[in-house]
Amino acid sequence: MNQNNNQTNDLRSNGYDKPLSVNPYLRQTSLKNEPPKKPIIFQRTFVILFASLAAFIMFLLRYNLSIAIVKMKDETLIVKSSSLLSTNESIKFSDNYTESFRFPWHDNENQQGLILGSYFWGYTAFQVPAGRMAEKFGSKWVIGCGVLFSGILTLLTPVCADLGLVWFIICRLFIGMFHATILSSCYCIFNAWVPEKDKVRAITWVNVAFEVGGMTTLFLSGLISSEPAMGWEYCFYLYGLVAFLWFIPYVFLVYSDPSQNSRVSNYERKLLEQSKTIEHSKEDFSKKWVRVPPKLSYKKVLTSAPVWASCIAKFTSNFGYYLLALKMSSFLKEVYDVPLAKNGLLSAAQYGGVLLSKLICLKLAGYLQKKNLMSLTNLRKTFQFFSMTIPAFCFLMVPLKGDNQNIVTALIFIGMFGHGLQCGGDAPIISEFAKDLAGSIFGFTNMFACFDGIISPIVVGFFVQNCSDIKTAWDYIFYLATILNIIGITVFLIWASAEPQSWAVATYKEVDPTMEKKKKKDKKDINQSLA
Repeated sequence: MNQNNNQTNDLRSNGYDKPLSVNPYLRQTSLKNEPPKKPIIFQRTFVILFASLAAFIMFLLRYNLSIAIVKMKDETLIVKSSSLLSTNESIKFSDNYTESFRFPWHDNENQQGLILGSYFWGYTAFQVPAGRMAEKFGSKWVIGCGVLFSGILTLLTPVCADLGLVWFIICRLFIGMFHATILSSCYCIFNAWVPEKDKVRAITWVNVAFEVGGMTTLFLSGLISSEPAMGWEYCFYLYGLVAFLWFIPYVFLVYSDPSQNSRVSNYERKLLEQSKTIEHSKEDFSKKWVRVPPKLSYKKVLTSAPVWASCIAKFTSNFGYYLLALKMSSFLKEVYDVPLAKNGLLSAAQYGGVLLSKLICLKLAGYLQKKNLMSLTNLRKTFQFFSMTIPAFCFLMVPLKGDNQNIVTALIFIGMFGHGLQCGGDAPIISEFAKDLAGSIFGFTNMFACFDGIISPIVVGFFVQNCSDIKTAWDYIFYLATILNIIGITVFLIWASAEPQSWAVATYKEVDPTMEKKKKKDKKDINQSLA
């Protein structure tokens, strides 16, 4: 008896005594006298878990090349050639053995930049279409195909690299294109499955997962590439296999929305619907309401200050992030001559800094939001301020302390730690001001962040090729990253907002009961006449 009372109180504490609204993702259910039992595992747990694992795998496949390319450009082949020697008495063949580099782009910094940046060509170009696909056709298969097909292409990467520069670039471009579907679709699937109060936490877990993926791939790729029995090729073979292993249980455990999953309990279904309830008076509750999703207006998107604040913040803050993710290993090798195994460890440590700050954000941002010490907009601006000013200061200090490798790596670690604080700033703000168009708006804004993946290797190549020495080139690069962070946070503090925008929020319209009855009667008459 006490257990039933506790369940009833639990439901009332979550608002089950309030009226329920119509939600497109959920089957219509009616409250019974006995409250439903709380399940041992919520089905949305699998959604968040596999979405996070998809982000983890995405970063495994994205940054494995950052370490592997250091080994690839130094790899040589022994080539055997025969020459014909002729004398008056006999003809002899002489074998010559020459050592040559396996890849012709081994000493061309610009071509290496093209290879590293080609992933982001596909990733950038497909951001907006990926978000729209998830909103229109469901997120499950968009995410699943993105992981599966990128895994297949990753397995084929060593073959494409041997076929030539163009094939190598095309392979990486298509991997980026398939990966563009993942994060945008996560925003859409969370909108269907995750209650409003838990949505920021779910997004943060995805952010944490891709930092773990980046840290894992940089660390393991350094060890794998240095192992004589394996070599850099296994950075692609092993990670491609992981994508296949993820896909099999994902197909059976994850659905685009709760209405497609028969394993969703009544308790979870009602909890999800209650979290999306519109408050009505008792008089209005007798009426039926239908949810009308917002239409995507490109004019309103392109003239929205919060959208552009997010775009500029993503572009300016992610320049330094992608710079270190893609070229940190080259920086340590060229400036400090760090061995490859240690290089991978130091590169992975930078992701450890981001991971640590995101885990702190997971608790701190939620705590401050519950305490309601400031408006949600000011809370996002505060976190974003520190996430951009801390890296700006550290990037500024790197050239000044460049003679000491330990101080430089410590500064970069602190800068990356600061960058992770954006999990309480810009990262969740899209799901707040454009929650019903989050997939499309995230795709649009993230496109600007992806430009950094294309630009940063090219910028490195430009400075390295045109400066007198390698250290001076990197000094200019870090100064540029500092300036961009300052510009970005200035714009974000002025324009950013977490307030829901009218053009990006669903509306509800009342259904006339008499018209609905007439439609049902007409449909019934038609069916009877056909029978």
